[in-house]
Amino acid sequence: MTVRLLAAGLLFIATTLIAEPTDIESLTDRAAEGDAEAQFRLGAHYHSGRDVESDAERAVALFEAAAGQGHERAKLVLGFIFLDGMGIDPDPEQAVHWLERAARAGNAPAQETLGWLYGVGEAVEQDHVAARHYFSLAAEQGDAAAKAQLGYLLAYGYGGEPDIEGGLSLFRAAAEQGEPMGLYNLAIAYAEGLNGEADPGRAHALYHQAAAAGHHEAQYNLAAQYDFGEGVEQDLVEAARWYRKAAEGGILDAMYNLAVLYEEGEGVEQDFTAAAHWFRQAAEQGDAYAALDLAKLYAEGRGVGADPVRAYGWMTRAIAGGASEASAEREALGATLTEAQITEAEAWAEAGD
Repeated sequence: MTVRLLAAGLLFIATTLIAEPTDIESLTDRAAEGDAEAQFRLGAHYHSGRDVESDAERAVALFEAAAGQGHERAKLVLGFIFLDGMGIDPDPEQAVHWLERAARAGNAPAQETLGWLYGVGEAVEQDHVAARHYFSLAAEQGDAAAKAQLGYLLAYGYGGEPDIEGGLSLFRAAAEQGEPMGLYNLAIAYAEGLNGEADPGRAHALYHQAAAAGHHEAQYNLAAQYDFGEGVEQDLVEAARWYRKAAEGGILDAMYNLAVLYEEGEGVEQDFTAAAHWFRQAAEQGDAYAALDLAKLYAEGRGVGADPVRAYGWMTRAIAGGASEASAEREALGATLTEAQITEAEAWAEAGD
């Protein structure tokens, strides 16, 4: 489940709690009498642990009681809870059940969520036709994120024939609403020349807007433009700044590129410790070339204490990840190690610690 969707579920619960002052005793009595809104609000309290001892199972029971009476927000929250396992074991089947009930009642966040689930094949079998359907329902209600995602499906022909103009129109509509995903998708379209000649300059302006709004992929692409001088004058200081934001947002390639800048002292003051940190972050997520570069730092004692055993271990992981050029370097390093050291390094690499 994406951070965006999880945040949406938590927001629905949080806004319930601040809607009005709460008398838990009165709320409990009203819930027991079958008041759906009271059941929903009391469920929010038990789920969050505000004013009562946290009890996720009781919260779910209260949400289900409210949803059974047609309470639309309860249906949506149940979908999020079962999808992510917010306090309980995840149950994809139940998640889709409640999201579909909320979507049929016209709930745009539920429709957008189902579109995303069908688009990526999470909790349901991937089905781009269904994804188009649910995104369309949400987009018709003005949901900017749904417009951006529907635009992507149309522009690139997922779930039907490509409709580049239709996709671009939706990107623009989402961008006009300030939706970062719309800005990003429109930037990609200009960068690739989706409907004509590429326009890196216009893509740059849109990447910048999306990046400033916190879109991590846009931050990475903006950094790359500054790094290589595409659509803007080369500026390695700006490249490093935006790579860092993207790296902190979890973008793997940004971690690696930032590490390289620190290692080479380009755009930032040379800092092998920082380089090792970011190579490690990328390597631990499976980047084979980051593993190789981190291995070299261990072999040379730059930014980390010299440790040929750990260097051999990281080279082993790099090879396993597809960086075949690490083989010669590992062989050369291995010639300087004892059999016991090699065994230790291989065991460490295999353990994944």
